[in-house]
Amino acid sequence: MDYDFIADFLVFLAICSENKLEVREYQVIDFATSKGIRIQELATIELLLFTAKITTKCPRKVGSSFVNLCPGSLTEAGLKLVKQLSGQENKKFTIL
Repeated sequence: MDYDFIADFLVFLAICSENKLEVREYQVIDFATSKGIRIQELATIELLLFTAKITTKCPRKVGSSFVNLCPGSLTEAGLKLVKQLSGQENKKFTIL
């Protein structure tokens, strides 16, 4: 599992959440593939984040494939976690 990708993915979701943007599936897939993440790995990561109550939506498994690869937004606990991990407790996220 690519932990650097997970950290980047959480920041990506935090930026979208703070700007009240709903992330679309194609944006999530584009972001993941630009970081070298396969769709199956992305689905597994999204499932883990949902199970940990970090995101609001879970991908569905149909047969051997996942669909609806759109994690929704970060929960309050998810935003708090991302801010703690990045040292941004009192700041807004910025796009670099």
